[in-house]
Amino acid sequence: MTADHQAPRLILAPLKGFTDVIFRDTFAQHFDGFDSALAPFITTVASDRFTERHVRDLLPHQNARMPIEPQILGNSADDFSFLARHLFDMGYPDVNWNLGCPFRPVTKKRRGSGLLPFPGLVDEFLDKTVAAAYGVNVRSVFRWLADFANGGQNALLSKPIPGRPPKVSAEEMRWLAQAVKDHTPLQFKFVFGLWTLSLIAALIEREFGKKLSLASVSRIMKLLGFSAQKPLYQAWQQDATLVRAWEAKVYPAIRAEAKAAGATIYFADESGIRSDYHTGTTWAPVGETPVVEVTGRRFSLNMISAVSPQGEFRFMLHDGTVNAEVFREFLKRLLIGATRPVFLIVDGHPIHKAKLIKTFVEAQSGRLKLFYLPPYSPQLNPDEQVWAHVKRKVARQLVQSKDEMKRLTDHLASASYRPRPPP
Repeated sequence: MTADHQAPRLILAPLKGFTDVIFRDTFAQHFDGFDSALAPFITTVASDRFTERHVRDLLPHQNARMPIEPQILGNSADDFSFLARHLFDMGYPDVNWNLGCPFRPVTKKRRGSGLLPFPGLVDEFLDKTVAAAYGVNVRSVFRWLADFANGGQNALLSKPIPGRPPKVSAEEMRWLAQAVKDHTPLQFKFVFGLWTLSLIAALIEREFGKKLSLASVSRIMKLLGFSAQKPLYQAWQQDATLVRAWEAKVYPAIRAEAKAAGATIYFADESGIRSDYHTGTTWAPVGETPVVEVTGRRFSLNMISAVSPQGEFRFMLHDGTVNAEVFREFLKRLLIGATRPVFLIVDGHPIHKAKLIKTFVEAQSGRLKLFYLPPYSPQLNPDEQVWAHVKRKVARQLVQSKDEMKRLTDHLASASYRPRPPP
């Protein structure tokens, strides 16, 4: 193998029904050698609902031992993009498109390997997804893939940009890619925390003494494989040492204690949604900011829920402020019908540590035990994904009353995360 080629990577192949998160985690504990794994595919069929089974299998904190890449099976570019957005929201930068499944019921519907005999459909799919995302035609994508396969990254960087000679050399482009990938603007003493074209242009001018237009900067960043994306925010107060200790020692100890006690582990969280909350994007003519009409009345709804690693899901809606008394009521409901002890993992909010709660927990004589996440670490709580999903869906409905918001929230939470009995 020459220095021009990257070292080979060993990827664990997916097998639906077998290589789920439990298999991958157990495998990684006892064996090494694999660099990453492909998760069993998610189908684009019924893509308006991202099931709790998919969420449970792909939760990042449960896949910490072996990096994974989700994959989607389907032939609809629109449905693919719909599911991909959910996966990007979960923190996955890459998504695999399954073109290899040979199962007859799949191939006869022109999905998996059944799509390969139809290159026109493949081209159309790529044109709507990959190519459209980077603002180029599909032939350019295939040409770049061929160049990379034959000559690696240098083959991409060494190609001259059509027209005038490039102002930025290949070596400078490599430095720029590393700088944007591994550093924030604040580390370069810029006052803004996100990389924009203007800041990248300013960085190029400061480091190399070369002034480029924003269009030229955009072209360079796309050539380097970068795109404008919604970032995942991490609190600056977060203690990375505590997070690593939680993942490596604390949570495994909780799981071991739960197994010994025959307890069910839940992650719990509180959230709220307002009638004027909105998310997502909408298409509109260039230069005309779209306006979405909403109700003039402003109302809100608070929610509490708990989800287990096995997919059990319990929730409660509350009209008013969530305090220690409300949280205690949720704990009472959580224990109704429980045949095993409940180990509940929550953040360090004061209501979770209130004297009222401690007294209630002690009164349960071991039926209920509370554990606390490291400060400022919402990414460790899978219940965050539940209400993120519900809030996105509710925000797109433009609800007109609090009763309508309650009905819609209750329906979405119930339909999207159906509880199932523990093994």
